[in-house]
Amino acid sequence: GNVLLERGRFMAARRCFETAVQCQHEEDAAVGGVPALVRETRLFGMCEVFAAVDGLTAATQEGAPGTGDPGAMRSAHVALYIRSTLAVEANSWEVLAALGEFYRLIGCPTPALDKPGPDAGTAASYFEQAKTMAPGSSFVLLRLAKCAEDR
Repeated sequence: GNVLLERGRFMAARRCFETAVQCQHEEDAAVGGVPALVRETRLFGMCEVFAAVDGLTAATQEGAPGTGDPGAMRSAHVALYIRSTLAVEANSWEVLAALGEFYRLIGCPTPALDKPGPDAGTAASYFEQAKTMAPGSSFVLLRLAKCAEDR
């Protein structure tokens, strides 16, 4: 999935992510299940951008359509912060880059949830962290340049 995302093949990368998640569920079931902590702390590299979108989608669907529950939104973003902490502990620049990409493209949607609210500052912060781990990553360097343009 990482290479597909770096090359801009988003739908193929999304499919790889869905397959990886499905395989994880099947492997978990084969061993009789795993603790929630294990399930919730798995990282998916650059495909974390899809996990972030799924988390935001789930948070927005919990309330009535169009209400944009601020508590659910805050919860979704706290979950992303926790994922970033796990990424730093695992020294995973890919996860940090994925979170940066999420904030660059989607960011913090307005409470009506009718349009994205890209957040170039937060995105740049994640990309800077990724750059310290992978200073030669062309993906990260290109995204940092795009964040600078967006500010």
